[in-house]
Amino acid sequence: MTLQSCLLETIRVAGDNTYKIPHLGKQRQERLGILPRNLICPTEDYRDGTAKLSAIDAVAYERAVETELDELRTADELSTYLESMALDSDNTKHSHKRSQGRHQGHQETANHTQDDDVWTSTAFDAEDSDDAQQDEVVFHMIDFQGQVLVDSGASSHMTGDATNLTDVRTCQRSVVVTNSAKTHATKMGTMPVTTSEGATLVMHDVLVIENMPSPLLSVTDMMRANSNFSLTFETMKCSIKHDVTTIATSTLDTKNKVYILVQAE
Repeated sequence: MTLQSCLLETIRVAGDNTYKIPHLGKQRQERLGILPRNLICPTEDYRDGTAKLSAIDAVAYERAVETELDELRTADELSTYLESMALDSDNTKHSHKRSQGRHQGHQETANHTQDDDVWTSTAFDAEDSDDAQQDEVVFHMIDFQGQVLVDSGASSHMTGDATNLTDVRTCQRSVVVTNSAKTHATKMGTMPVTTSEGATLVMHDVLVIENMPSPLLSVTDMMRANSNFSLTFETMKCSIKHDVTTIATSTLDTKNKVYILVQAE
């Protein structure tokens, strides 16, 4: 088990996006990007060092903790880190379901048309978000030979290959990569992906990013667009569900700490 997965299992509390977030001082809030307005629970319910986060903030918190852990290299460093956070490293939870996200008014239902195994995820317009920073998004430049990455840090679906898209149209979107450099997307389109479960995920408003090696399925986008989607994390995989139906599975690449969507052969 990686240091990252160990801590993430530790901070999760079973059920409804409740997390251990002890010693959440102002400095750490700013570093993790979790502000008081993002905490759903009232102050009096925070005494036990836990907080209930929205689905979107849960994704952001986990990614922020992973970033903190990037500097840790040994078990001793992890132990010291856990102790400083007053976390019990033996209290591990192996599954966690993300439920409904915010922005209910901007959600869509699944597109069932004539095929109940076709599911639609439409991009969320950053201009409609009250906590968006203009229209900037973040992604990871990792080459997995064109395999689709399930990314909780990207705020929009993305690809570097426009030939995989239909309904291509022009757009103007500013994109921030992981090293803080900026680029721009001038095209977007629709991208269908057939999963190993036999379902077809249809991602709309997929940004075309020049030289991007692998497509990204944005967890944030997917859950904002459709409240019926949920993710269930296990030790080495993640399942994407629509209501109670598993429509896709992704496996964890432990070296790069990313989930790779398992597609139909």
